[in-house]
Amino acid sequence: MGRPKLYNSAAERVLAHRTYSKIYYRKNRDRLSIKNKARYQCKRRPPHPDVAGLHKQLQSIIGPSLTDFLDRVIHNLANARSPDTSIQQLKDDIQRVMVLRTQGEDLQHEISQADGVCGRFYRVQKAVTDLKDVIFALQDVAFQGEIDVEDTVQQHRNGELYYQSHPDL
Repeated sequence: MGRPKLYNSAAERVLAHRTYSKIYYRKNRDRLSIKNKARYQCKRRPPHPDVAGLHKQLQSIIGPSLTDFLDRVIHNLANARSPDTSIQQLKDDIQRVMVLRTQGEDLQHEISQADGVCGRFYRVQKAVTDLKDVIFALQDVAFQGEIDVEDTVQQHRNGELYYQSHPDL
């Protein structure tokens, strides 16, 4: 055990440390490779589906715009001989969006368990909140239409429905 080598400058000290590290890693490359492989093997997880999948599925149900979709629904309600079929179709769409919301909540729980609270978690949380708002807007039109179709059409003309008063949906 000798005395540690003294260096004249900070640059010499950094250079000596780099050469020591290079020699150490060259000698122990195989052992370190196996150790790192084992360490990072457990960190690899199957990728989670992302928020884009939820938005694509939602667009396949309601199209690119919720406002256009609900305007068509109300137009169909007003012009239909039997509004029950239009309301039933709207209820089916509500059920499909509810399934999407459940998938989003499950994805949110998976991400929080795997990665903790991160950017993906917040994106999924926002998507789930948007899905809840869409469900509420669809339910508003469905329930108003079940009660009185003429009143629903009049509220639509006056801009009193939920989706008309919340333009950020």
